Amino acid sequence: MYEPKLKPLGGGIQLNGGLATLASVLSSSEIKELLSLCVGMSGVISNTYVEGNMSELLRLDVEKAMSGIQDLRLRGDITCVSSVTILRGTLLKFLIEKCEEKKGGGEGFELKRDKVVGVEATASKVFIKCDGSSGTSAYDLVLGCDGLSSSVKLSIPELRSSSIYSGLRILYSVSDPYEWEGEGGLGRKKELRQFFGEGCYQLKGTYGFDSSRVCDMSAIVYRGGKRGENVGWEEGGLYEDFVRKIGLVGGVREDVDESGSKFIELGVYFHNPFNRWSNKFNNVILAGDAAHAMPPFLGQGGNQGMQDGVMLGKMIGEGVEGEMLAKEFGRRWRKTTLITAKSVFLGYLETGEGKVGKFRDGFFKFAGQVGLAKKVFLDGAKPFPGVRWEWAGGEGREIGLVENFKLGLEVLKDPARFMDDE
Repeated sequence: MYEPKLKPLGGGIQLNGGLATLASVLSSSEIKELLSLCVGMSGVISNTYVEGNMSELLRLDVEKAMSGIQDLRLRGDITCVSSVTILRGTLLKFLIEKCEEKKGGGEGFELKRDKVVGVEATASKVFIKCDGSSGTSAYDLVLGCDGLSSSVKLSIPELRSSSIYSGLRILYSVSDPYEWEGEGGLGRKKELRQFFGEGCYQLKGTYGFDSSRVCDMSAIVYRGGKRGENVGWEEGGLYEDFVRKIGLVGGVREDVDESGSKFIELGVYFHNPFNRWSNKFNNVILAGDAAHAMPPFLGQGGNQGMQDGVMLGKMIGEGVEGEMLAKEFGRRWRKTTLITAKSVFLGYLETGEGKVGKFRDGFFKFAGQVGLAKKVFLDGAKPFPGVRWEWAGGEGREIGLVENFKLGLEVLKDPARFMDDE
């Protein structure tokens, strides 16, 4: 594992399916530790700003929508909402610390902090060269989880592909950390708010920084010319541009302070979903954004990456390797491709102007009234495979309608056979 640069802030991440999947490999105390760093996502409110007037389009009660969803349960003694927000840097720091704790000096696992600059694969070994190193290191298996501009991906001829620019850009404002007021710990909760305008929209929320402090984050999404993705989350003096764009959506700017906020601009890129995830020897496998980078408009990029990691970890731990590992992991293609397609559609719709903007407002109002918004949110949030997934015997794998019906009959005949310890 290679994580060369850890930014203290970065952007904000929404955790739901990724959180539930992590809960399948973390202890109750570790889950509670993670939750203490987060802010519970109580709901989503969308508004539109037309000709100087603000009106509400939809209101989604996230806690109510997620209650009773089996695959989103955390632990029996944890009743916190299983959809939370956290700063990217805070989450990465937590995960790296847990990886270092869990490796326990075991053989075959290395956690390195060097940048990969070259990868060469043969049928028996994979050789990695790192920045500043004169030689190479040999491995039996390499997981390329190094992001959209993956060095692992670009080093293997059959995996190489260019990323696709969406035509959309995101301008972030992240406030300095401040003390949370009110109930702390697992009781921190807040809603996310959206404000739609002509050609752009704002997403505003509060994200966990540590156990006592949080950061407010605003993200303005708009259509713009092609520039780099900004993979290093480099900051820039973008205050005036940010304030001007907030005026287009009638949004909230009380937390946007030129001296007390970090401003970051990113280009939104995604991968062609038909690219390969594994090399011809099946000893280099891509995961996370390296395999299925997607626009962030459903908040699923980080969630899907964590699900990749848990699934691969469980299979590798059971001795699954080679073609079988690549094939079984490849079953995630359908889920991630559907999320990518929905995210691309939402990005263009949410930044619509003129007739497209009017259609967007009507669509969101309708989606809220008939429950479509809830369905889209839950479809993305539910982990695949579910948190009870185990590779051995294929238990928990996704099955079709006929198989589901047959399984239902089996459950009715003998319910006790399907009950677990809980």
